[in-house]
Amino acid sequence: MNDSVFVGLAGVTRTYGPGLDVLRGVDLRVREGESLAIVGPSGCGKTTLLNIAGTLDRPDSGWVHLAGREVARLPEPELARLRAREIGFVFQGHHLLPHLTVLENVLLPTLAQERRVPAEVWNRAHSLLERVGLSERHQHRPAELSGGEKQRAALVRALINRPRLLLADEPTGALDHAAAVALAQLLAELNREQGVTLIVVTHWEDLAGRLQRRLRLVDGVLQT
Repeated sequence: MNDSVFVGLAGVTRTYGPGLDVLRGVDLRVREGESLAIVGPSGCGKTTLLNIAGTLDRPDSGWVHLAGREVARLPEPELARLRAREIGFVFQGHHLLPHLTVLENVLLPTLAQERRVPAEVWNRAHSLLERVGLSERHQHRPAELSGGEKQRAALVRALINRPRLLLADEPTGALDHAAAVALAQLLAELNREQGVTLIVVTHWEDLAGRLQRRLRLVDGVLQT
């Protein structure tokens, strides 16, 4: 695997039963700091591909590299530590805990590594919340937020541990048009500002068009 490739998949296959070959020898190379959109019709395997790249799922065959390390066959405890250190996830559903405030939801991933939240992490949380326009909403609970605000809070949560890789699965799918446009712009800006490698699965051409590169998943294979 080329050292300049930060995320790499080689010959990845994934099958969910007879006749359900979702991924058929997928090859993918993403450089550090790059932004990539993966597009394709519903049910074509985009989420499966994203989950394999993020070590949430394992391929039936092939190789998955992250920062030059083969990760597909690592034991689960080591994968969990890797995800906590290196990867942030943003899903179509925000998955915020309803009984926690926005700030508490954002800080939640840090508690997997520290018993107490260091001051620098508190400062980063407030800085990111201000960056996404939620500084005055940090003590609100999810039920008091709009759909776009919930997704922005989920994005900050994904960034709080300074991941090198950010994976977003249809992040604008549940938003109205104005909120979707705002989030699409924000993802592209944060990719540039934070230097985080960004891979987004999306149906939405507006979001795909804001990223540096676009690939289409067709019949289980990535195409340019």
